[in-house]
Amino acid sequence: MSNTKKTGDVDIKVVMLDELAGQERYDSLSSFYCRHTNVALICYNVTDESTFHNIQKWYHKLETSVPAEDCFVILVGTKSDLGKPVITEKKVEDLISNNRLIYKHFVTSAKDGTNVSTIFDTIAEEYERRKATNQNRRSSIGMVPISQLQTNSDTSLKKGCCG
Repeated sequence: MSNTKKTGDVDIKVVMLDELAGQERYDSLSSFYCRHTNVALICYNVTDESTFHNIQKWYHKLETSVPAEDCFVILVGTKSDLGKPVITEKKVEDLISNNRLIYKHFVTSAKDGTNVSTIFDTIAEEYERRKATNQNRRSSIGMVPISQLQTNSDTSLKKGCCG
């Protein structure tokens, strides 16, 4: 998901974002982009019921492309500034309870900035938490990154089948 760069006393995370825009013409590319996804935002318009029905399609693409432990989904209701929402909280709760990858739900407004920063703060915190959890899980079963393996050329030559 990201690379860290040190600038003075500040760690800066560089994050790659891809937007598929939910449009039919990008549908064939979506599985490719989903493959190595750590976080997905599935968005719907709170004033348009038809956009809510597309959530399952996008969710299914993620679920079939990414292992559950590698990805989490944030469900985002957009355009909260446009009036009374037609998507009830009950509908959202039902959807979340039936889809194991969905981590959180936010209702946002790009116009007035409601919850936009909160979403990205949540992503950063949860990503770092999961990264630490995965590292702990790997070390508890004896897995270490290849870069941490120390090899001794003499012993590695003697351990072969013919050595």
